Amino acid sequence: MKKDYLYINAAIKAKTTQIFNQKQYQILKDTNKEDYIKVLNDLAYGLTVTKSIDEIAIQENEKILKDLKMWLDFDDIFLKCYLFTHDLINIKIMYKSRVFNVPLNNEFDNLGNYSHEFLYAAIFNKDYTYVNEDKELFEIIESKIDNLDPKELSDMITIELYAYLYQKYFINKNDIFENFYKLTATLKNILVLFRSIRLNESLENFMSSLLKYSYFDLDVLKDVFLKKDFQILKGLDKYLPMSFELIFKNLEENYKISDIENLCNKVLLDNLKIYNCDVDYVGPLIVYVMNKKFEMKNVKMLYFDKSVSLDDLLIM
Repeated sequence: MKKDYLYINAAIKAKTTQIFNQKQYQILKDTNKEDYIKVLNDLAYGLTVTKSIDEIAIQENEKILKDLKMWLDFDDIFLKCYLFTHDLINIKIMYKSRVFNVPLNNEFDNLGNYSHEFLYAAIFNKDYTYVNEDKELFEIIESKIDNLDPKELSDMITIELYAYLYQKYFINKNDIFENFYKLTATLKNILVLFRSIRLNESLENFMSSLLKYSYFDLDVLKDVFLKKDFQILKGLDKYLPMSFELIFKNLEENYKISDIENLCNKVLLDNLKIYNCDVDYVGPLIVYVMNKKFEMKNVKMLYFDKSVSLDDLLIM
């Protein structure tokens, strides 16, 4: 059945008014840590009263999922891909437990496509009965797990999961999803580039951390890494979505990784604005979910660091 995106996006517009703005963030900035959770509860953030900032973030994720399930069919591509961002956490935990023989902890994410039991069967027993639709993903990961350290294993799983989603659901199938993936992959790779140069990572470690299918060819990023010459990227930013110049403008040699990360997030926010014009399709849904994710980042930022300026927050 064709979804009524005009209805869905009207509902999203109403929900968007509940996302924190400068006024709420100023209240949080002025609130001490002892009272912070209570104030969040008073602002209707979370589902139930809690004393943990992490627990309240989990509750907000549950609210996002509840909204998505109300608006979308259970087999909707957007819903499935959103849930895979939660599956990713559990897949990493289980592979690390199996490969490095460490006990499974209780830090599972409960919002993914697959239950812990189904993932356990696939990862520990190679029984893909309950994950058959995505059997190929687990087979790809399985073929690449040998001789990796924990960070390399984590990076490989992230890269292969997102490449799998891109190839299966986005490329030549859905322009909005494809462009959104390429945008986010490019920004993540730019952050990896700056971080790897700053930390004097090896070329091998750098290349093994890059997401596939970004706007920048991996050979271009390799060239920048080896030459330590960001001017190469400046020459290419005209081919990319708006605002990429923010990252390279006035870049100082002693840049902070946290500053680059914040700039990448601001570029993402700036580029998401045009998605709101897509009122008869999925664009506003992507914007809403990303705004909620950035809201969580802002809430945590103000909880842990009162010196943060409101100008540094990620607000569309």
